[in-house]
Amino acid sequence: MTALVVIFSFIIVAFMEIYVKKILKEDSINVGKALVTAMALHIVDPLLINDFVALDNYSDEIMKANTEIAYIFIEKDGQVLLHTFREGFPKNLLNIGHRKDTVDYMNVRTDKGLFLDFSVPIYGGRAGMLRVGFDERI
Repeated sequence: MTALVVIFSFIIVAFMEIYVKKILKEDSINVGKALVTAMALHIVDPLLINDFVALDNYSDEIMKANTEIAYIFIEKDGQVLLHTFREGFPKNLLNIGHRKDTVDYMNVRTDKGLFLDFSVPIYGGRAGMLRVGFDERI
């Protein structure tokens, strides 16, 4: 009977761990979608008037306040308008295949690790796409 209780306890713990990881992942995705949507709304005006100093400052502030964010970039028509990569922009991030009409996310593996890569259209997509990568290790 004791062995059965111990085995049953291990099974419950394993299922709870899987369930908690699933719930935390869903919560991270919802928080990520909300954050990138708010960011896209905030950067419309500076982007439309080409105020890249304000956009760069905003990106720096967001990354300092949110340590789980690994990168931010804005792309339009296949061109990178702004990015936060110190060693240069990794071109393989441009062709991920996000949906262009809505907030979207994908798991992305790079040489730096695994990221949740979010994309959101800025000003209905007319001003470009905001992409934000959240580090999966945090």
